[in-house]
Parts: sequence; structure tokens; C-alpha cells
Amino acid sequence: MTIEEFDIIWNEGIIPEAQEIVDAYESIVEFHQESKMQVFDRYNEINQRCKKNFMHDNLGLLDRHKVSAALILAICETRLLYNKQKKDSDGKEYVFNERLALSVGLQVLKGYLNNSDDKENVDEFYFPPTNNENEIYQDVFCRLLRFDLAYNQASILAIANILYFVENYTYQRIELLKYKKD
Repeated sequence: MTIEEFDIIWNEGIIPEAQEIVDAYESIVEFHQESKMQVFDRYNEINQRCKKNFMHDNLGLLDRHKVSAALILAICETRLLYNKQKKDSDGKEYVFNERLALSVGLQVLKGYLNNSDDKENVDEFYFPPTNNENEIYQDVFCRLLRFDLAYNQASILAIANILYFVENYTYQRIELLKYKKD
């Protein structure tokens, strides 16, 4: 990714999403904008490592799911949002960085889909239900990211695979909703 491409993601994705989280939780979270180049550098490291270790042609491009997954990992690992308070009133750890990363990663994935000739445009992503009706899939995913990163177990391939399934689930839901309208 070039710095110019990253600047678009930074200015149109990361900054507004981070600011929204800070505005909602201003007394307990701060945004560290000075870490911009760390995110950019970390993304490119993850991207290159993925190409080297998992692609036959390490000069080729990563697919949209791996690009989004690499960005998710880079944001999470850089920790752009600093928590002043570690847990909420229920004792659960805040997952601000993971929420930011997932939101931006999904924006990038949506950008790829909406600029593709072979894919229908996506306005929003749909997520499968969880076993607990009081939880949403995105929260579970963010806690999974937090846990995997804490134990140095995060995998670009696993995250890319989850994004692939979210994309497919979204298109299935879109088709189902069209069918129900008819």
C-alpha cells in the first residue's frame, strides 16, 4: 500500500471512526494520532510477511480479505486508542482498538466490493447470530481479536477467512431479502 492510499484510509476511515469512539467514551479513551506511520509500517510488514509465507508469487497482490485483515491487525497491534479504564461496569475489558480495526477493515472490504465489476454493491454487512441472544457478532469478533493478540495467536489467514464468510453471509442475506420482496 502506498502512503497516498493509506492517507485516504487514515483520513476517511480511521480518524472519523476513532473520533466517534472517543466522543462516545471521552472520559476513558484517547486517540493517539501520532501513531499514524506506525500503523502504515506495521500494515506493510504484515502484508509482506503474508506474501512471503503464503503466496506462490510474493510479488503479487493480496486479495481483499487479506488486505482488510492485515489492516485490522496493524490497527490492533499499534493500539491507536489508549484506554484510561481497562474494564466496564460488568468487568469486561474494553475492546476499543479492536472495534476501530474491525470497522475500518470492513470499510476497506466494502470499498473493494463496491469497486468490483463482478460483485454487487454492499451498503452494509450482515452478521450471523451468536449463541447468546444478548451479544452481537461484532462484539464476539472483537473479543476474539483481543484474546488472540494477547496470546500472540492472531492469524491474518484466520481473520481473512472470517471476513470472507461475513462477505458471503452478507450476499446470501441480500439475496434472501430480494426474494422476500418478490
